[in-house]
Amino acid sequence: MTVAWFIVLPIGVMLSLARSGLALSTQLAFLCVNALGLLLGIVYNDKTPDLYENNIHHKLGWALTWIVLAQTAMGFIKFCADARKADQGEVDEQAAYIPISTEAMSEHQRILGISIPDQYRFSHDSGQGTEPDSSGNNSLSSMEENADKDFHRTDHQSGYEDRIDIRERGVTGNSAFNKFLQRVPLATLKRVMRVVNFLLSMIDRSILLLGFVAITSGIVVYGGIFKGSNIFNGLAHFIKGGIFFWYGLLTLGRWMGCFAEYGWAWNVKPPVGVVSPRKAAVPSAEFVESFVIFFYGSTNVFLEHLAAWGGAWTAQDLEHVSISIMFLGGGLCGMLVESRRVRDFLNTTILISPANRGFHSDKEPWDPPRTYGFSMNPIPGLIILLLGLMMSSHHQASMVSTMVHKQWGTLLVGFSLARAVTYILIYLSPPSSFLPSRPPSEIIASFCLISGGLVFMASNKNTVSAIESYDLNAMFIFTVTMGITALLMAWSIVVFAVKEAPTILALRRDPRLLKLPPYLSASCLVVGVVWLLLLPLNEYSRQTYISENALLPGQVHTYFGGSEQNIFNAYKHEVQALADKEQDEIAGKLGEIFSSAGLKVARQKYAYEVAGITHGGENVYAIIHAPRGDATEAIVLVAAWRNTGDELNQSGVALVLTLARYFKRWSLWSKDIIVLITADSKAGPQAWVDAYHDEHSSSSVDPLPLKSGALQGVVVVDNALDHRFESLHIVYDGINGQLPNLDLLNTAVAIASGQMGIGVTLQRMWKHGDSYKERLQTMLRGMASQGLGHASGPHSSFIPYHIDAITLQAVGDGWQDEMAMGRCVESTFRSLNNLLEHFHQSFFFYLLMQANRFVSIGTYLPSAMLVAVNFSITAIALWIQSGRPPAPKKVAFTNTEKATEPEMELVEHDGMRAVIPKASLAIAERQLFLPVTFVIAIHFLGTIPLYIFNNPTHASLSLTLLIFTLFNLLLPTLLATILSHTYPLTPNHTLLIRCLSLLLLGMFLATLATLNFSLAFLIGLLSAPLSFFYLPSPHDNEPPNPVFGVLASVLLQGLSPPVVVYAACWFWGVGVETVLEEAAFGWRVSGLWTQVVVWCVWWPAWLIGAVVVNPVL
Repeated sequence: MTVAWFIVLPIGVMLSLARSGLALSTQLAFLCVNALGLLLGIVYNDKTPDLYENNIHHKLGWALTWIVLAQTAMGFIKFCADARKADQGEVDEQAAYIPISTEAMSEHQRILGISIPDQYRFSHDSGQGTEPDSSGNNSLSSMEENADKDFHRTDHQSGYEDRIDIRERGVTGNSAFNKFLQRVPLATLKRVMRVVNFLLSMIDRSILLLGFVAITSGIVVYGGIFKGSNIFNGLAHFIKGGIFFWYGLLTLGRWMGCFAEYGWAWNVKPPVGVVSPRKAAVPSAEFVESFVIFFYGSTNVFLEHLAAWGGAWTAQDLEHVSISIMFLGGGLCGMLVESRRVRDFLNTTILISPANRGFHSDKEPWDPPRTYGFSMNPIPGLIILLLGLMMSSHHQASMVSTMVHKQWGTLLVGFSLARAVTYILIYLSPPSSFLPSRPPSEIIASFCLISGGLVFMASNKNTVSAIESYDLNAMFIFTVTMGITALLMAWSIVVFAVKEAPTILALRRDPRLLKLPPYLSASCLVVGVVWLLLLPLNEYSRQTYISENALLPGQVHTYFGGSEQNIFNAYKHEVQALADKEQDEIAGKLGEIFSSAGLKVARQKYAYEVAGITHGGENVYAIIHAPRGDATEAIVLVAAWRNTGDELNQSGVALVLTLARYFKRWSLWSKDIIVLITADSKAGPQAWVDAYHDEHSSSSVDPLPLKSGALQGVVVVDNALDHRFESLHIVYDGINGQLPNLDLLNTAVAIASGQMGIGVTLQRMWKHGDSYKERLQTMLRGMASQGLGHASGPHSSFIPYHIDAITLQAVGDGWQDEMAMGRCVESTFRSLNNLLEHFHQSFFFYLLMQANRFVSIGTYLPSAMLVAVNFSITAIALWIQSGRPPAPKKVAFTNTEKATEPEMELVEHDGMRAVIPKASLAIAERQLFLPVTFVIAIHFLGTIPLYIFNNPTHASLSLTLLIFTLFNLLLPTLLATILSHTYPLTPNHTLLIRCLSLLLLGMFLATLATLNFSLAFLIGLLSAPLSFFYLPSPHDNEPPNPVFGVLASVLLQGLSPPVVVYAACWFWGVGVETVLEEAAFGWRVSGLWTQVVVWCVWWPAWLIGAVVVNPVL
């Protein structure tokens, strides 16, 4: 509802007032958005009790909805009636021609690049005297003179376009309603349209005010205020505050230039002949202000005692009545000051003085002063100044209420002072033009009125009581109101500017407009990259912190150690003895160890077939039931038999076995503890967590015989060292770039570095000096890992199920032993045991630049969005360019040749007509079928490499990529050749193909940035050249430059996805077959969708760009 009434409706009203062809579509959009809001409101009301019975908001909302529906219906009727008039070519024979000067026509020709001979006829010219040697060019000169005088009658070109569009395209078509209109007599239709236009005008000028009433009543109902006798206090503040609010908007509109035809925009009032007599008769803005003040005072005198009707009058009532009397008298005085007749009466003494009857001096002393040409009436400002001073010292029942009243009183004083500055400026330099002068002080005046009105509305008793009950102060209302006022003023200026939409739409024919998009796109790319590079600075990043207070990290005393060292050594010896054994024997031995500790044990077998390689094994796990729990929640301790480096996790497995035996002895657990030992670091954890949630494939994974409750957190232990370690390396990247809740990571860091004194590293940055370079390197490494989306450890398999998990990896050669690592795990599990609900307080989207410094999504997301926006900007520019007609060929004429006179067009708009070049009104038809088909087909073509690289054998992976890379070199030329021989592309086709491709790419990347920021940013940078490969537009008659096509093709081939894969493998020193096998494994086992983005989003966009710039096309 907020979107409908605050955003869509004001735009629709302004477009309707401007009589734009977009008004009807905007009103339909409002009805759709409003209908969605009504549907949600009906559902909400049905599910909740009515806490504000018999409120006016519901009734008013439905009434306004029906009014807007009627407005849309009448707008449609008017649209169809205008279409009928255009189809019949109806023109008003008495209508005047639109005066267009030759200077304006010359500028029009220069902008559009139209070459028109100097001598051409206007529609009212007889044709005589237009020969080159004739001097009878009176018609043209007279039009120049009229154009200098009658500026108000110059119309916008898009107005003609709207009429021509209706006539040429037949918008209403052969609908039944249109056929009905054809049968209605034209005279009857005119009478009906007078009524329709009157009703539309009334609705356009009142619907925003009614919408304001509906919104404020909705706020009242939502807040549950103004019940009982408080309704009178609430209405008084809302009505009076609303008056000042709209007074401020009116003041802002006057500064913007609205009502200039009435002389209200701080300009000279246009006389009759420049404007219609009706507009010339409208009184001054100061007279209207004085009348409103007078009307307010005369009516409010009888309302000040309404809340205590029948009771005794208090001193406060008398104060309010005195204010009303001041308004009554001040408004009357202001209207008298504005009266010209009163001014003439006051001048009568000097004008009819007998002593001056024989005075025949120069006429200049008898001329009216310059100040007579403009109204400078200080009375309205004075009345509001006095009101502000009174309210600033108005005593209230509480300090907060007194302060709030002082705030809006001071703001009203600010308005009066700003208006005084305006009058001083006007007195020193009275306006001399019909155009708005826009004194800067009026911006301040409007701000003070709008904000003062809002604070006035918020100063009612119920709102003040709510502020006091929540232990807030008056400054809260003031700061919030100032922010709202600033946003409202900015949006109001935009909405007022929408009224000039015809002028804005006319810019689409300016060829200079199409020179901006490359610079805008480049600016977006540069700003996006610079934005990312600024993130490691202290000003843009933050220290990490714990959001979930229940975790209490490092607040418990740990007891793991002592005799547990001997148990660990024994288990480690057992693990080393099983290093070369078969999987069944290993699983059996681990099960025996768990059973000997008194735990329930279960085993699970799995086998995945990927790229001709079988990833199989057997998981062993045990459950420690919580003595104080009900088996509804569990936390998991994991150790892989072999870690991600395919090393025997000897110390890690032994430590997990020791901790399982240790945890069994404690009775403080409120959650079950599952101890899991997987056969490897990727397939095993994935098989177990899939089976735990019954999402496994029964053909490759066995079900779990034992289960517990919902998994709340996972900690993986990875220690393949046979000696003491230096620090803990925390691995946190999940599949598809998903991350665990930052609170879990911060808890582990706080315990390790704070409680245990163990160093913590991230992203394989073994030595981190907290410099900018090291922060940036850590962040970029994290982005690379997140962008690839692969499993970085056993923990990665849990994150897609919204289970927060991390891996603690022992690295380096130091003095920390396994017992210290065990105490870290114990303290972490004690913190997880304190959780009352799932992790949710902290961030799930972040970038880490060291263990205790991060940036959140709100800070880093704009960089990826800017990169994605650059494609959308280019797509919009291409769309505009594709709708422009081809420019005529420029032919050089000799002295003996005569230029051919261009074909002219008679256009009629709002009762005025003109003859202008027909070529300037031409609209190029966009041939969309072939471009849409081609773009969709290329995107579906991406499923072929997606299938090929996810279903090969291990031995053929490298060869498959090599063959595809070679074929990819030839594919753009092959497709370009096929298109050039079967469906030759026109320049319009080329523009639309690039437009649709870049539009899809920008949309995909903008959406992807919210899910996997790093992948969207990297692909956006690699695809950036696609925004800057412009072919000659359809207005250029020169053939494409083949050298440009060759250079662009070479550059694009260097940025193709297969080449980028080779370059990345070379940079990181990884085999191509390893990368492809990892991707195929992630696709088959982990649900990795990085390949989908690469082959179905990036590669199609690259291929389309390579085809379009190919010199063969």
